[in-house]
Amino acid sequence: RALAQLIDASVRQKVDASATGPDGLFYKGQLLRLIAWLRSLGKLNHPGDFQAVASGTRAIFEGAVDLTLLHFAPTTYPTAKLDAWEESAKLKHCESVSRFLAEHDREPSESERTMLRYIADGKTRIQQLRETWWPARDRAAKHPSRWTGRTLSEDATAADEQLPREFVEFYTLRYPQICWNVHGSGVSGIANVSEAAFPGIGGLAYADAGHYEFVTIEVIAKHLECLSAESLAEIK
Repeated sequence: RALAQLIDASVRQKVDASATGPDGLFYKGQLLRLIAWLRSLGKLNHPGDFQAVASGTRAIFEGAVDLTLLHFAPTTYPTAKLDAWEESAKLKHCESVSRFLAEHDREPSESERTMLRYIADGKTRIQQLRETWWPARDRAAKHPSRWTGRTLSEDATAADEQLPREFVEFYTLRYPQICWNVHGSGVSGIANVSEAAFPGIGGLAYADAGHYEFVTIEVIAKHLECLSAESLAEIK
């Protein structure tokens, strides 16, 4: 909540004034997503909210990794590649919907017809984007699980090389535990945890979120050149 107040008082107006053009609007959009997570996390004040807290922490960490790569290595990781991945992901989903409808001989709903039109209108163009960004030898390019075409572990390593902010350390030591508390299968992450220690599950995730919330602000401010080093230090 304190960080949310700092963003409203010291960051958001400066980002709004500096975010021009598609590139600037992209970084402004990332700040707005962070603000939304902060507002959600600020409402989760019960130990039983640990699953939602962990989900927010994971999203904030992954976003911080992506922004670090996008800002510090724009030639290797341009925003156009991330945009292409988003369109590719939509196409993959729409094609899954199309196959399901065909296999079950079912008439599409209005929203499903929109997905079928997305295939008809964009498949050729999006396949060309896949060939451009994630080419495959001896076969057509497919949709990758991450926009970089690599694993999150590899991306965390690359992010640390650009901006040392404990990306690899978090991914190695904490990320699996965070995922255990997000996934719905089984009771990994909470089994054999005493009642007295249980609030610590969410508490640790809050601390992790706070760290990468600030990293996100730091990278956005660097990219848009809208906050001085002194201002960032004061916020931190």
